[in-house]
This record gives sequence, structure tokens and C-alpha cells, in this order.
Amino acid sequence: MTVVLPPNPANLFDLSGEEIRAAYADAEVTVTFPELPPLVLPSNPGREGHWGIGVGIAKLNRADADPAVFVAGYTGGAHCCATLQIVSLVDGRPVVATLPRRDGDPMSELPADIDGDGTVELLWSDPSLLHVFASYAESWSVPRIYAIRDGKAVDVSREPRFGAIYRAFNDKTLKACRTQDHGRKASCAAYAYGMVIAGRAEEGIRTAVQSAEDTDEFEADLRQLMQRHGYLP
Repeated sequence: MTVVLPPNPANLFDLSGEEIRAAYADAEVTVTFPELPPLVLPSNPGREGHWGIGVGIAKLNRADADPAVFVAGYTGGAHCCATLQIVSLVDGRPVVATLPRRDGDPMSELPADIDGDGTVELLWSDPSLLHVFASYAESWSVPRIYAIRDGKAVDVSREPRFGAIYRAFNDKTLKACRTQDHGRKASCAAYAYGMVIAGRAEEGIRTAVQSAEDTDEFEADLRQLMQRHGYLP
């Protein structure tokens, strides 16, 4: 297997943000599996920071004959965004799965088998609550878990085997929701998000609204946000 990346500009650290975007946002990344023609990855705007592009190679399942390729990027800046594309073989041809952007640092480690079933999962996050009910510092990213199945990124967060992750998140956010002097709404909203994933949507929303000590406007805003981002139908 071969992965070809564009060379870094010689004067990388002297470039402006616009010049960096030009160098990396549409950078051509080529992956070649043995005995197959090269695959040029689709553009993934966001991999434009001074960190360039990261590559990892690992099997998605311990029984796989061929490994997958992980191509990670980072927008740069104070609060955003990591990008990730995964190239794997499906029916003898390479396919690309692209994860949604997440808040935080670029991916620096290969994904792990979270539940010990022999298949790796990607512990990712949803940034849709950031800056909504409070400042960035008082907001929460909600953990989301993805698996690559038949070359597609599938959100498996709601599967019971990952329940411990959301129980821990819900305990933490509920405590903050009930005790914080500042950013309480943000913590309560995050708790409600986590409870939806845990299969207890109405209980979570009711507790969040009561603990936020706010009017019905908070509930309406929260439900609308959840619908927009796929947490509620």
C-alpha cells in the first residue's frame, strides 16, 4: 500500500492563513492498494493548519486481510476543527468515508477497539452545542461513536454496548447542570443530548429544563436544536 501526500511548502511557517488554505485544503492525497489503480481522495476542506496532513494505517477489524488508511487534518485556530477520512476496501475496490468535523485537536492516535469485539470504533464528538447557550469555555461537545461498515461511517453511539460512555457523560453534565452559577443552560442542554443517546429523551429534556430554572423558551430552543441535528425526529 502506498500513500502519497503533497510536499510541505518550504516556507510553511511564514505563510498567511489564506496561503496555508491554498496549500492544504485541496491538497491531492493519493492512496494505492496493491494491484489496484490509485485513488485520489475527495477534497476535504479543513485540513489547512500548520500541522499539515496526518496519515495512519491500521486494520478496521482484526480479521481483515487489508488495512485501512486514515487521513487526518486540522483547520487550525483556537477552537476548531479536526477532519478525518478513512479509505478501506469494499468488494475489492477502495472507498472513502468522511467523518463530520469535530471540535478539538487533530487525530494523533489510531482508533481503538472500544468494546473488545475485534472491530475498531472512532470516538468522535458533536460540536453543535458550542457557543449556543453559553460561551465556548462553558459549552460541551457531545461524544459520538462511529464504526466503518461497508466503507461508510455509521453512528453507533446509541448501541447499548457503549452505554458506559454516556452514563459517565450524563453524570458529569447533570452535576454541572444542577450546580453551576454560569453556563448552566449549556450543561443542561448537553445532559439532555446525552440522555437522548441513552434512550431516555423525554426524561433528559424534562430534567434539563427543570434544572436550568428557565422558561419554556429554553425547552423550545433545545428541542429545535435537537431536531436540526438529528437527536429528535
